Parts: sequence; structure tokens; C-alpha cells
Amino acid sequence: MLIAPMRAYAIAILAAVAAAIPANAQTYPDRPVHIIVPYPAGDPADVLARAYADEATKSLGQKFVVENRPGAIGIIGTNVVAKSAPDGYTLVVTTLAHSTNPFVTAKMPYDTRKDFTAISMLGRSPGAVFVVSGQSKAKTLADFVAMAKGKPGTVTFANAGIGQMSGLAGELFMKMADLKMVSVPYAGASSYATDIMTDRVNSGVMGLIGSVQHVHAGSLRALALTGPKRTPILPDVPTFQELGYKDMNLIGWFGILGPAGMPRDRVDILYKEAAKAVKSPAFQKLLERYGIDASGSNPDEFARFIDENLESTAEIIKKIGYVPQ
Repeated sequence: MLIAPMRAYAIAILAAVAAAIPANAQTYPDRPVHIIVPYPAGDPADVLARAYADEATKSLGQKFVVENRPGAIGIIGTNVVAKSAPDGYTLVVTTLAHSTNPFVTAKMPYDTRKDFTAISMLGRSPGAVFVVSGQSKAKTLADFVAMAKGKPGTVTFANAGIGQMSGLAGELFMKMADLKMVSVPYAGASSYATDIMTDRVNSGVMGLIGSVQHVHAGSLRALALTGPKRTPILPDVPTFQELGYKDMNLIGWFGILGPAGMPRDRVDILYKEAAKAVKSPAFQKLLERYGIDASGSNPDEFARFIDENLESTAEIIKKIGYVPQ
């Protein structure tokens, strides 16, 4: 006599549980999400992180808060995320440095391959730009090479560390051109732009985001791009490859990672927000302004890209003969 009521009760319980599972998944995020940028405010990764945060905040109804934690070529801020709970509330917007740090840092506090969840790439840059002061006597890259060879060990180049594209490109350039320059590392490109403009430092490698406005204003002079092709925002600037430096082929990239072990449903929510963000008018305008190609790649594609980037970076490090410090 009690079988039917008990069966109905059990079915009701199972239905409630089943209904609760997607409902709980849909509550994410139910509090602010923190995006760590392991570089100073104003750096390219910071600019894109804030653009993504604005779009995600509008779409998901929770605040996406950007926190700058620079230092140790991005390792300090990235380590915060590696050690965070994999709940989707602590993320990092990272760059090429994520692929270079394992090869230039002897004691890494995290495993680049195992301690992160790939979420989405935000964009790719056609590379960085080698710049000098707008008042420099070097009008071309050939002029600069002649100047540096005439003063071996005294000409300086600013960079954000060997783990960043700026440092990697600078070291590769010195190797290919057989130059002896003094590397002057800074916390980020925004920290040394003024020093190059005033010729306090003779040269430097900067991302397009941080340099293009100064190049257009004439306070910086762009001599060469590190990527394989020219960019529409600096159409008159040749690539290193055009100028005979065939091994120079470095592009920049920006992407979102979380700690290892993040639930796939939350990863997908964040990825879909990235895919929408890079298509939004505001984000597109930002990307076009700085010559960055939008790329809302899915988590699996981004994970594969990072693996491939690690391999290609290892080859470059081998070429320049850098020993991890």
C-alpha cells in the first residue's frame, strides 16, 4: 500500500537533486572574480585584462576585479593563481612570458604545464618593436648596429626581463647581429618608455600597445618588428626578417588561465565570455588600435597552443645559449 507514495517521494527527491545541479552551476559567479595581472598597470596584459573584465562584469552581473601584482618577470602574480583554489574566482591574464619563464628561471615555484587550466586566448600581436629615442642619431636598424658595434659594451637596451618577449628579442638580436650591449631590465615596458624617449637608455623592445602612440607622436622611433609581417598601424616599419635577421620570429599573445583542476562548466562560462568580449565593439576597437588580432580560442585550443609555444621557446633559448638563473 505504501509502495506508490514512497516511489513518488523518491522520484521527487531525485528530480530535486537533478534540478539543483545545473542551478548551482548557473550561480557562478556569485561573488567578485579576481583577475591577476602579473605586470604593472598600463602594460599590454593589463590593458586587455581590464577590457575583458569590463565585458564580463556587464555580462555576468558580478564584478571582475583586476589586480596588478608585478615582479620576477610575471612569476610572482602567476604563482598566486597557481596556488589558489580552483573555483574560478582567481584568474591570471598571461603572455609569452608564461612559455619563457620555465627556461630562464632555475627554480620555478610552479609547473607551467601542470598547475594551470587554460581558458582562452584573448589576442595575438604581430610582435614587439625595437625602438630608440625620437632624437636618436640611429635612423635605421643598420645605423643602430653600426653605433652599437662602435661602442661595444656601452650601448644599452631596456627590456622587461629575459622571460618577456622584450628581453628574449633583445638577446636574440644581439646574438644574430654579434653585438655587445648592456641589458637594463625593468618591471615592465611602461616603466622604461620614458627612459628610452629621453635617451637615458639607448634602445629597447616594446609591445605595440605600449609603444605605438609614442612612435606616432615622434618621441620614439621604431626600427624593426619582431614578427613575420608588418603591421597596419606601423606600415613603414620593416620586420627583422626583412632586414636579414631570419631567425627573428616572435609574436606576442595574451590569454586567460586559472588554477589546475577548475570545473569544466566554469571554464566554459569564462571562455564564452572571452569569445563574446573579443567580438564586442569596444574590445575590437582596442585590438584594432594596437594591431592585435582577436582570438577567442576555446580551452583545448589554447592548451595546445601553450604546449607548442613552450617547444618553440625552448629552441630560441637554446639558440641564444641562455643559462637559467
